[in-house]
Amino acid sequence: MFTRSYKKEAPRLTRSKARLNLSSIGAVLRRHSLVVLCYSLLAIAFTWPTVANLQSAITGIIDDREYLWNIWWVGTSVSRGAPMFYTTYIFYPVGLSLYFHTLDPLNGVLAIPFQMLFGLTAAYNIMNILWFILAAVGAYALAQYVTANRAASFIAGLIYGFSPYMAFHLWAGQIASLSAGLMPLYLLALLLGLRGRWPFLLLASVLLTMIGHSDWHYLAFSVTITGLVAVYESFRLRRPQVILAVFAKCAGVGALFLALFSPVLIPMIAEYTNNPSAERPIEHSVAHSADLLAFWLPSIFHPLWGDWAQSIFNQLVPDTIVGGIATLGYVALILGLIGVLREWRRSGLFLLIFVAGFLLALGPYLQVDGVNSFDTDLPIPMPFLFFRMLPFMEINRFPSRFVVVAMLALATLAAIGFDWISRQPRVIRLPSGGRAALPALMAALVLFEFWPRPFPMDPTVNAPDVSPFYRQMAADQEDYAILEVPNLKQDAMFYQTIHGKRIFGGRISREKGHIWRHDRLIGALIDSSPPWKDIGVDESPSAARAALACQGVRYVLFYKHGADSRESAGSAALQSTLFADVAPVYDDDLLRAYEVTATTTGEAFWTPARDWHEPEVSPSGTVFRWIDSDTGTLRVYPCGATDVMLRFNVTPFFQARTLQVSLNGTDLGSFALPKDMLTSLEIALTLQPGENQVVFHSSEPPISPEDALGSVGDKRPLSFQFSYLSIMPR
Repeated sequence: MFTRSYKKEAPRLTRSKARLNLSSIGAVLRRHSLVVLCYSLLAIAFTWPTVANLQSAITGIIDDREYLWNIWWVGTSVSRGAPMFYTTYIFYPVGLSLYFHTLDPLNGVLAIPFQMLFGLTAAYNIMNILWFILAAVGAYALAQYVTANRAASFIAGLIYGFSPYMAFHLWAGQIASLSAGLMPLYLLALLLGLRGRWPFLLLASVLLTMIGHSDWHYLAFSVTITGLVAVYESFRLRRPQVILAVFAKCAGVGALFLALFSPVLIPMIAEYTNNPSAERPIEHSVAHSADLLAFWLPSIFHPLWGDWAQSIFNQLVPDTIVGGIATLGYVALILGLIGVLREWRRSGLFLLIFVAGFLLALGPYLQVDGVNSFDTDLPIPMPFLFFRMLPFMEINRFPSRFVVVAMLALATLAAIGFDWISRQPRVIRLPSGGRAALPALMAALVLFEFWPRPFPMDPTVNAPDVSPFYRQMAADQEDYAILEVPNLKQDAMFYQTIHGKRIFGGRISREKGHIWRHDRLIGALIDSSPPWKDIGVDESPSAARAALACQGVRYVLFYKHGADSRESAGSAALQSTLFADVAPVYDDDLLRAYEVTATTTGEAFWTPARDWHEPEVSPSGTVFRWIDSDTGTLRVYPCGATDVMLRFNVTPFFQARTLQVSLNGTDLGSFALPKDMLTSLEIALTLQPGENQVVFHSSEPPISPEDALGSVGDKRPLSFQFSYLSIMPR
């Protein structure tokens, strides 16, 4: 009933009869192979000079090195059988979860064969080009289904696959955002499935899973499109039985997607529930909204007017963000308007999708000419404000990327518009050459409007910031870590693709600092800060080097580039203090490397956790710390010996107190300490591999110096003061 009803109301939408069998697939490939070839040649030319630097440089200048690392890490994790979504290769040794990082595992997996054949750089570039081809082919396939007009569909592929949106993300080095070609294929499969061909519902679920493994934004966009399709079909058909079938099929697609995606989704939900670091405040969405004027701006990459458009674009978006591109294109808009006005029945669904994408791209509050109403006395709320209230949708950081949804709908509307033009009597009466020239002219206009200047390339071979020392480390097959000062983030990750060693630095898209950056001995190196004295018995440079050796660090690298003034000062202080009596093993214009050769005394590496106050110095020169309130934690990592002795001096504050000590949740005893009396204690510990937690707790409530002694201004709740702490083998 559903299919017959659809044919009666909109027969043109079902001209293309797709069937899931090998013979029809082969016929489709033969029929459209020339189109794919044209898109392939255009993609190579459009992304120039990518193909000319296929194995020597990668395209992009913002996030390209981070996405190159993504491909490297996915390939590395697959080849070694390591967890893909957790790594200790960055933020060593504790590592971190990559579930909310823009890891783009689909891209990494698809790149593995190219990486094996041609190397990492070529794999990155090939995937870039292939995504352009797939975006054009995907839009072409969707438009072909809607119009059954190959010329009109070819133009749709040009509009979507070679849009300024795609050009922007190539320029920015954001390869995950180039995977937009999966969305038109998903929409096509969904429509085919809803309109009677149920195997396509299975394909839709698979495509939705692939989208989820490529870009979380596009997954949210695809779910939004699914809802719009279901709502549109309900209003169009207006028969309860058929409407129920539509929603049941959409629910089936969603259910199969959840099953396929559950190995990733379940731990993501758990991580989000326990620590919603992926959630972003409303201000973040405001900053990454599209300006209303940006939709009408010509391409900022055009060789003729790009600089002029760029100067205007720079006034529309904050200079602290990368994004906000929203150019639609005037040829596409004119064709799309013709499609809406002349073929409103066929255009209804895509007009709805276009309007939704357009409005959601504007963000939570309207922004015009660089001024967001959120920052004015009269904020103007937009649909995205309510969209981000939906479950998990607040993790979408870039409302402006909804432009890709509007672009997909616009490309289809433009195909409908051109199809209408091509069927007009005046056009039909033209000589065959004239009829052939019309789509060629229209395609040329689209390409002329969108064509970019050559894209910037980031060298990977003979890169000016790559030291030969990385190749030297790469030749060493031993597994060890290096600590780089300062943390050069994406650059450090790029260097890791060369040397392959674990690093303390790096970055992920949901920015996190290393949890050891405030820690004793090692924290100063991680934070590029001058070293500080703590409460250990031995706080000497040799103790710091021994702590590094205990954590498997082979080299400490001090960079001579990429540091700000604070980091440069910290680096100089660290070198002059921690390595004053050590000669570097390597030194060039880019870095100075020190080998960590310290022979450890066997002392476990330990550090006060974040529930302690900062170190203080007594008048006699003793360094001490107060635990914060009534509880303080030591993180302890064994270095060789696991049977160790914990020794420390402790003084209760203001009154006699009972100190309770536990190790990894096991009680080690209670110690009654007299008022204001320094006491030396020894406690035997048996450590487990990895991190251990020694917890000190006061049985009596803490009290502030202000309340206890009248020390005005010091409201810290205090209980115990510690000094001269060590953890040595028994």
